[in-house]
Amino acid sequence: MLEILTVLLRWSIYVDLAIIAVSAACLLRFYFRKAPALNARKEYPGVSLIKPCHKAEDNEEENFDAYFKQDYPGPLEVMFVVSSDKAPIVPLIQEYIARYPKVDARMVVSLTRDAFAKKTDAIHDGQLAAKYDFILLSDSDTIVRENYVTEMVACLEEPGVSLVTVPQVDVRMNNFASGFKVMGNTCDLIQFVILLDTFDKKKKVGWGHSMAYRRSEFDQIPNNWDIMNRFLTDDQALPYLFTTSGRKVVWRNIYCPVEYSNKTLKDVIFQKRKWVAFQQIAIGNRFLYLLALLAYPQIPALFLMLLTGFSAESLGLFALAAGARIGLSVLYEALFLKTLRMNLRYFWTIPLWDLAQIYFILDGFFRSTLQVDGKTCRVVDRYYLETIPAKSTVS
Repeated sequence: MLEILTVLLRWSIYVDLAIIAVSAACLLRFYFRKAPALNARKEYPGVSLIKPCHKAEDNEEENFDAYFKQDYPGPLEVMFVVSSDKAPIVPLIQEYIARYPKVDARMVVSLTRDAFAKKTDAIHDGQLAAKYDFILLSDSDTIVRENYVTEMVACLEEPGVSLVTVPQVDVRMNNFASGFKVMGNTCDLIQFVILLDTFDKKKKVGWGHSMAYRRSEFDQIPNNWDIMNRFLTDDQALPYLFTTSGRKVVWRNIYCPVEYSNKTLKDVIFQKRKWVAFQQIAIGNRFLYLLALLAYPQIPALFLMLLTGFSAESLGLFALAAGARIGLSVLYEALFLKTLRMNLRYFWTIPLWDLAQIYFILDGFFRSTLQVDGKTCRVVDRYYLETIPAKSTVS
């Protein structure tokens, strides 16, 4: 029995390493999926850029600047949607609007929003107030360059494309907690997500920090807002709506990372536990989900070391697994950020992140509910939320 188990662990490591190699190749392919040049013309479509905002805790005092300096040649309005005129970020928004009087920028108070997590309400109210057909969603913690809007519009104008989204990568870590999460998440993005860009032609996944679509197409989808309100997140709902209605969703390599500095370990653990709990609930079969333990090569390598008394082979496989995962992060940073600064400082957190998945995955394994907007919910039919009355809450 022990011999069979060691063989299975070895093959699990080999399979993971093969997946990592394929993922690296897919990352190289994705690198070249950049925005095309914007077609020259006399008139360009108007764009309404909607930024749901609440707190000013993710370097917004610097991140906002690029949105007021966009090189887009057509009409552009920048809309900051807040839950109330007393939201913590309001003074910063007002300061920026006053600083750039020539930019068409305004603050919109969402009448339907009752909490920051209700981002769908911010999108709804922002879209109702928008002047233009082209809608660009951009979170307050995103970091962009001055050609961001131009690139997003150029992608949206590709033949047959209805929604453009950009895979999310966090940057600017400045302590152990932020480095721990950012480095590990980057590897996960490549190993588990970028593969989809190659093999999944009908994408039902996107990233809410950066999306672009036409309001006129969105309005043609039956029950659009009803479905949006029942989904867990907007970045699941929007791609699902467009794909299931026969429209095309694409991912593109456009510079739009997310600020993730000054986070505490408590912040990281809470965010990861919530995300893992959702993944387990969405899959439905918790025992199938438990196999996720084997998707991180260092975990079966660790078990192999324990079973073989830390043999030279097991130690070598553990080192190879760690090196392969670190290699993914190095490749991403070198290609997309043109630096190795993050890896030189925090590469050692990647093995810690991978081994920590034993805790996170087991924690998710025993969860059957999810906290959303202060309510205890469970997932129905994979995507939809159902609120559980307090008296029947399952821990």
